[in-house]
Amino acid sequence: MIKKEILSGGIIVYPTDTLYGLGCDPANGNAVARVAELKGRSRHQPVSVAFHSYQAAKAWLDVTPAVAKEVKKLLPGPVTLILKASGAAPPSIVFNGTIGLRVPDDERVLGFLKECGPLTATSANRHGEKAPAALSELSGNIRHAVNICVDGGFARYAKPSTVIDLSSGKPQTVREGAKNG
Repeated sequence: MIKKEILSGGIIVYPTDTLYGLGCDPANGNAVARVAELKGRSRHQPVSVAFHSYQAAKAWLDVTPAVAKEVKKLLPGPVTLILKASGAAPPSIVFNGTIGLRVPDDERVLGFLKECGPLTATSANRHGEKAPAALSELSGNIRHAVNICVDGGFARYAKPSTVIDLSSGKPQTVREGAKNG
C-alpha cells in the first residue's frame, strides 16, 4: 500500500535513524516539488535521497574508488554524503551536479527502504521549525498534507544528520549533527 502511494506521486512521513522524513519518489519531479512546497523551501534547494544501501544508489552516483572507500566507512550511519551525480540520476534531486545520499543506521528503516525503493530524505517540518524525532511531534499542517504517516517510534539520534561533502574527493563537513557511535 505504501509503495503504491509513493509510485503514484504521494508523499509520506517516515522514520529514520535521525529524524522523521518527508518521502516521495525522487524520480517524480512533481512530487519532489510538492515536498519543497510543503517545507516552505525553494524547489531549487537540494533534497537528499535515502536508499537501503550504498550499492542500491551506485547507478545515480559518479564516484572514484577512493571516494567509494570513504562512503563505505561512513554508511550506513547518521550522515548525509554529498556526492557527484551520474547522468542516470533524476534531475529533480540533482543540485550543482551532486546528490545528497542517506543510508540510515536502522535495520527497520533499511528494510522499509528496500521494500519501497529510494525516498526523498528531508526532515518532516516546515523550513525553520523544529524537526520531529517522533510522529507525535509532527505538526498538524504536515500531518494533514501527506498521504501516509509511518510510525517508527522515537528516532535513535533525535537530531539532524551530519552533512559531509565528498564531491571534490576530500571530505568537508557542511553541517555538524548526529554522529556514529
